[in-house]
Amino acid sequence: MSRPPLRGVWGRVLPALRTVVFLALAVAVAGPVISRLANRTDPAELVILLEDSGSMSLTDEDPADGQTAATRWERALTLAAALDSAVTRINPDVQTRYLRGNGLEAPREFNLNDPVIGDPVNHGTDLHALLSQAGNRLLTHPVRGLVLLSDGQETVRRLEGRPSSTDAGPSQWTDGRPPVILGVGDPVGAADRLIKDLRYPDTAYAGDEVVVELAVVHQGGSLTGPVESRLRLSRQGETLADTVLTLQGASQQVELAFRPQGEGLQVYDLEVSALDNERHRDNNRVSLALDLRRSRSRILLLAARPGWDVRFLAQAAAREARLEMQVAFRREQGWTLADSLNGFVPPTAPDGWKAWESVILCGWEGLEGWLDWSVLAEAVEQGLGLWVLPGATQASMGLSRTVPAGLGALLPVTFDQPDWRVGPVFAIPSPDSEGHPVLAGLGGTGRATGTTAVPANDFSRLPPLEGLARVEIRPGALELLTARPGGGSAVPMLPLLVSGGDGAGPVVWFSGRRLWELSFWEPAAAGPQADDTLQPARQMLQNLLVWISSGQEDAGLRFAGLRPVYQEAERVRLFATWRDMRSLTVQDKALSVVLRRPGDDDTDQTFPLTASAGRAGQFEVDLPPLPPGPYQVQLRGEGDPPVLGAVEDLMVTSYSVEQTQVRQDRRNLAQLAAQLGGPYLQADSPAAVATAVAALAPDQWVGRPREMRHRLDFRSGWPFLLAVCLLLGLEWFIRRQQGLL
Repeated sequence: MSRPPLRGVWGRVLPALRTVVFLALAVAVAGPVISRLANRTDPAELVILLEDSGSMSLTDEDPADGQTAATRWERALTLAAALDSAVTRINPDVQTRYLRGNGLEAPREFNLNDPVIGDPVNHGTDLHALLSQAGNRLLTHPVRGLVLLSDGQETVRRLEGRPSSTDAGPSQWTDGRPPVILGVGDPVGAADRLIKDLRYPDTAYAGDEVVVELAVVHQGGSLTGPVESRLRLSRQGETLADTVLTLQGASQQVELAFRPQGEGLQVYDLEVSALDNERHRDNNRVSLALDLRRSRSRILLLAARPGWDVRFLAQAAAREARLEMQVAFRREQGWTLADSLNGFVPPTAPDGWKAWESVILCGWEGLEGWLDWSVLAEAVEQGLGLWVLPGATQASMGLSRTVPAGLGALLPVTFDQPDWRVGPVFAIPSPDSEGHPVLAGLGGTGRATGTTAVPANDFSRLPPLEGLARVEIRPGALELLTARPGGGSAVPMLPLLVSGGDGAGPVVWFSGRRLWELSFWEPAAAGPQADDTLQPARQMLQNLLVWISSGQEDAGLRFAGLRPVYQEAERVRLFATWRDMRSLTVQDKALSVVLRRPGDDDTDQTFPLTASAGRAGQFEVDLPPLPPGPYQVQLRGEGDPPVLGAVEDLMVTSYSVEQTQVRQDRRNLAQLAAQLGGPYLQADSPAAVATAVAALAPDQWVGRPREMRHRLDFRSGWPFLLAVCLLLGLEWFIRRQQGLL
């Protein structure tokens, strides 16, 4: 009601508006919902899957009548369009879905009506993975048929011959119907000679003999008798190896040996003579690259009286191909090199020590007055590694010669008062050595707390040491191994293996009396098949020799497993680590890689790295396909100024395994079809499309019914609120016009 009451039409309209508003509010409070069901049928789908790899861009025959020959990819697209037309004529409701992929990357969807359909350029093929990837992508779709168009050439072969049990197989997502395999390309082809199965080492040392293994294959046609063919290995026009082969069968294994010279990443050309009428000549020539190193890391071991420690060290160095050890000992005539029995005179200048990457002192007996400690200290300052074993100078338990003052200044420990403790003592990792390269592959780090510790995996198998020098660690030094005396937990821990030094080269101290005591140890569980991989002391010793010869390689920015050579169109995936001075992973700063052409900083491209899934402390990035040629990559870490890693070389060769796949692998496609229970058809057959459509049986395809629920809630959304506001606004406007405010 209104005061004063309105008369006429407005007296009826105003109460009506108020009534409608109150009813709307009552509906909002009650919340009635109207729900209705509707049935919808998703049309059946035909999936046409095209292999997307470089071999699909090859042609199989010469152009006819001067026209341009069609590639396998173009023929596959034409065949896909014919299949689509044939199926839709039988069942117009069928929708066709096109996918392209190679199994090594996620498949991509495309359409034949796209303005541009790129040619296949991917490197490598895994058909089983391709089928699984397509199945996982379309598992919820009403797929009733699948057609795979491929030349059958794979670079990845599954040993089990089937997709993983965790992936969706084609029969799981095609309503139980097996796929149809259509082979594209000439399965026979013209006669062709090519290089396959190329194998060679990625790295070599200057002057070493490098063996290149390969197979020269003759495909198509038949050899009527022995045929001569020339095989040549060259670099920059200079022939390094040249031989004449006598081919008598379809394939012949060949080995070429040469001795590379120089240093750095070098590219070589390997070529086999072609047939007179050969069509595919790209596969007669391949490129290979070697990361040629100047020489092995050289270690000089000085021991006045060589003993079992020297033998233990020499055996460890012999197991590492990267190391070369020279032993110098004292004879009546003076110091002598063991390998040549030539006299040895210590360098009198720091540059003289650059002939070695590290020096090991088995004691300091006979070195006083003969070795200039200041020159050695300056060499360590410039990067020479040094390892000191004091046990060889021990006269008896409890007595030892004092360390020379010049040498003592270099050590990461103080040994001013010679004091030896009688064993047994047990070696365990120090908690501060977590992630150190010396302990890599030894089963983790033990946890020491106060005077007690829990040994870690392999270190629990080490035998006890019978003598230990009491030392004190200097500030800034890192304790890698600590010793637990056998007297119980009440006895304090003693330093065993300590690294440090103020120079660029690492300096290591081993407090044990005899290093070789760690070597004669066979774990009880090893059995007769035990080998060096079960010997933690030997593994640690090899790690230590490599580390003192190459420095702190694990700290800072480093590539992990960088391959120096990639094939054209091959995906370049780089892995990297970023560790601080304690070898802990840096995770709170961005990491990127800079790609450039050598000598041209204007070509710099920067790509960010992301954390690798399942690899703690490792980062990765995929670079786009690179044209053939030399490149340089450098890691860059976030900071002011930015943290830079070493510049590494990599080479992209013009050789690609896709170029050797010059014909269809009909046997592989037939085996794949038999494994999946479907037919294999030759795409060039005139009846290929009709046979494939008959095998698919599209007239029996039905869509997938789907029940859809529509729910109407009056109070939800903006329309209800807008209607209430309009009604209230109209009621207010009428009262204002009638003077009721």
